[in-house]
Amino acid sequence: MNQTSTRVALLLACGWFAACSSSTTTPPIDAGPSDGGSADGGGLDGGAVDGGADAGRRDAGSVDAARPDAGECAYPPAGNSRPEASACSPCRPPGPGGITGGDCMSDAQCTLGDNGRCFYSRVGGSCSYDACFQDSDCAADELCACDGGFGGGNACIIAGCHVNADCGGFDCSPSLGDCGHYFPPVGYFCHTASDACSSDADCTAGYCAYDTVTRAWACSTAECVG
Repeated sequence: MNQTSTRVALLLACGWFAACSSSTTTPPIDAGPSDGGSADGGGLDGGAVDGGADAGRRDAGSVDAARPDAGECAYPPAGNSRPEASACSPCRPPGPGGITGGDCMSDAQCTLGDNGRCFYSRVGGSCSYDACFQDSDCAADELCACDGGFGGGNACIIAGCHVNADCGGFDCSPSLGDCGHYFPPVGYFCHTASDACSSDADCTAGYCAYDTVTRAWACSTAECVG
């Protein structure tokens, strides 16, 4: 995912879903390479998370029927490190159903990608898909975040690192972007000896996020208003 497409995606995401605010304790995040990783280009913003089908990487169109044990497909929130790159489950919990307005009312209408699901969005129903199932489904400077897309679904996001071993003794952690908690984490980056924080618990306000200007982690209060 190059820098131009990421910035376009952010403009679309903020214009369609939210109005972005600019309150932050760190400089605007504009992703560059991370120490120990290979991310090159693309801002740390909500648009970096692509919950839609990416036919360029996967053959779009296969829809996984909701399984009786679909609850087992749900993933817990991303941890603060990535000791190994694990493949995502091929199944996905069903959408809520009964949605009115927007682009869809049920999962059956989301057929443009893998495991299409209809979820509630600002405009009503919107489709989301599994864009990947393992890191190799993504570009070299991205990784596959299980259930990491806006509205759910696996998503290819920025990889300043892929696993902790890439970080020279530090953790490879997920970071929110300029839209804060309005979007899931938009990338994984190495912690460094220059970090001002290691986790959200270290911040008296806001959250701990990677800043690609300083190439270190610092507390940020940037959020988008939904």
